[in-house]
Amino acid sequence: MPLKNHMQTFFLVQKHKLLPSNLLQKTPFPSLNLLQTTAVDAELSNQFCIIEPTRILTHLTFYHRAKGTYGINKRILVVCWALNRGRRS
Repeated sequence: MPLKNHMQTFFLVQKHKLLPSNLLQKTPFPSLNLLQTTAVDAELSNQFCIIEPTRILTHLTFYHRAKGTYGINKRILVVCWALNRGRRS
């Protein structure tokens, strides 16, 4: 995308829906902060982020979990951002 007479690259990232707090509490992650892991709804939201490549701080891993995992009656993703190596935004 041209911006200020220079070509710029941006990533358009669609967010997943957050789990309601009552469902998130069924997972082990709220009490295990050092894991840097959480669960989100597998369904995508209508929200997007625009990210410059120089602002990427970490890699994410995610695992699809079947309906019924942790007693949650919907498909979820478990997302971990522990590969950030201590970087801050």
